[in-house]
Amino acid sequence: MHSVDIPQAHDLAERVRAKLSVCSFFRQRSDDSVSVYVMSMMDPMSDKVRRLVVPCFIKTLLSTLKYAYCGEMKKLSQALNDRYAELKHVGPPNPDHNCITCMKPMRVWRFGKLATSPTTCKLCFGYVCNSCKIEKKLSFMNADLKMTQRKVSFCSSCVSDAMGVSPSEIPKASDCWPHAAGLSRLCNQSGMWSTVLDNESSAVSHDFANTR
Repeated sequence: MHSVDIPQAHDLAERVRAKLSVCSFFRQRSDDSVSVYVMSMMDPMSDKVRRLVVPCFIKTLLSTLKYAYCGEMKKLSQALNDRYAELKHVGPPNPDHNCITCMKPMRVWRFGKLATSPTTCKLCFGYVCNSCKIEKKLSFMNADLKMTQRKVSFCSSCVSDAMGVSPSEIPKASDCWPHAAGLSRLCNQSGMWSTVLDNESSAVSHDFANTR
């Protein structure tokens, strides 16, 4: 991306256009790793706005590192869509009162007429303790068609299964929703959802170099 001067975009009074040049390279190193190389130059053309423009420009370049995180959140959102579509037909399971990850008994604390219910995974509906629960901030569309963010609790098994879904399968599941099959593959023979965590971690590495 480079700044160019064209006759139709004439100079404006009391306006100064910055000059920038950005070159990016993406190289896939493995199935779950992508190297990102970026070289950029920018001249604000004004010392008065340099302190304001340059930090914003650097923040925009560093936003590339959030691509993997956004992809993970999209997988979890799609898993929630498929799961709740499936619950309309089969209903929610009845989990045991134990943490689905460490099997620690869950307690309900009562303070007079008030009671605190244990946290549940929003995919398998199994109870998760404070030590085992994984909270992710996901974006949702409310009734007013406004985007809101809420923290959603998951267990490690459901997060691992959701991250294992191929990115190419997410648009296909979105096209056929709400008739998607859902996450029924997580269900084991005992009727409870799977609690086995895959030993292979799906870590994503980033290589961000040559930033100017």
